[in-house]
Amino acid sequence: WWLLALYNSPLESGVLDRVDLSFALEALGRAGAEYEQVLISKLTHSQAVVREGAVCGLAEFDGERVRQALLRVARGDSSPGVRAAAEQVLAGL
Repeated sequence: WWLLALYNSPLESGVLDRVDLSFALEALGRAGAEYEQVLISKLTHSQAVVREGAVCGLAEFDGERVRQALLRVARGDSSPGVRAAAEQVLAGL
C-alpha cells in the first residue's frame, strides 16, 4: 500500500517520515520502470537521507537519463554520503 501512497499522493504530505520515505524510494526502484521519474525527482529533496534513498532506488535502472541524473548528484550534491552513494551506483551500472 505504501508504494501506491508514495506514487499517488504528494510525497511531502507527511504520509511517510524522511527515513521511511528513503527506504520506500530504495524499494521503489525494484517496483518497475514506471517509477524512474519519481526517483529522479527526489534527487533534489531537501533531506539528504531521502536523496540517498532515491540514489539507491536508481541502482535498479540503466539508461542515459539515469546516468546523467546520478552524475549530477555525484558531482554536486551537498552531502558527501549522497555523493558517495551516487558514485557507487554509477560504478555498478
